[in-house]
Amino acid sequence: MVLLVAARSTRAQPTPHSVDADGRRVSAHILLGGFVPTGAQRRALGPAALIGAQLAVGLRPQLAVVGGVAIAQTRDRSAPTSTDVDLVQFDVGVEVGGGAAQSARRGIAPFGGIGIGGRRYDHRADGVATQTVLAGYLAAGAELTLWRTGLRIEARDYLSGGHGRADGASVRNDLALLAGLAYHFR
Repeated sequence: MVLLVAARSTRAQPTPHSVDADGRRVSAHILLGGFVPTGAQRRALGPAALIGAQLAVGLRPQLAVVGGVAIAQTRDRSAPTSTDVDLVQFDVGVEVGGGAAQSARRGIAPFGGIGIGGRRYDHRADGVATQTVLAGYLAAGAELTLWRTGLRIEARDYLSGGHGRADGASVRNDLALLAGLAYHFR
């Protein structure tokens, strides 16, 4: 009987790198990659380097809420004169999977996600209004976790309200291809 109680209490003790029993864990991600316009968006905006940051809070071992912001400096190809555009993407979503790596000291864990947010197009040219539109995404990726750190790759497919220029498209599609570092606080 004493051995059963001792074994049970030993099993209940979390390791320094494990997820709490309720799955809560906070992670920060720094990501670098590319903004790749597709479809009508390809004719309106040029591809660009992308830098971003995310914060994830685990709700359960296989489910997390993820919020993030990313910035790209692209060019407006649809304007009479090509002008620079600061593109700011901000969103919140859910991520499913990834729990295998989060509950172990090391491992590879694939994940998928879905989210919604906004996108702001800030033209550097005088006389062109800043525009903010609704955006949503689907994501897929994987993370290689080594203790509290991780290497992360992620692809996001965005649909947005568009860049509202002369080509008349009301919904735009583009990709964000990202790689980066993760740090798990618990």
